[in-house]
Amino acid sequence: MISEHDDTTEDRRWKFYCCGFSNIILHSCELTGWTNSFDGNQYLNVPSGYVITGVISEHSNYYEDRRYKYNLCKVDKVCPTCTCPTCTCPKCTCPACPACATCPTSTTSSPPPQREPVIEIHD
Repeated sequence: MISEHDDTTEDRRWKFYCCGFSNIILHSCELTGWTNSFDGNQYLNVPSGYVITGVISEHSNYYEDRRYKYNLCKVDKVCPTCTCPTCTCPKCTCPACPACATCPTSTTSSPPPQREPVIEIHD
């Protein structure tokens, strides 16, 4: 992601690069708190294994600035052959295996449902 500042409008225009992936699930999504204060530096450390799936901003006419929150989601691989270890199927080897939830004697909870990415940027 990159940004350019416009001195005339005293605002910033952002560009995000979006990617698509196969054989992954996004779960445990959370919205951060504000990552900056008005007229302050922005700090965001995306933990390993997480991705940014959305941005929310709030503009202040008083400060002529924005502050930001980010939606972060954990990324896990989905193995195409994973199944439940307590079934007659092969052993489940993925930490977030949807097939484990369909196993009749499974003791593994199903992963949280995938949420649509939240992208909301206000100019």
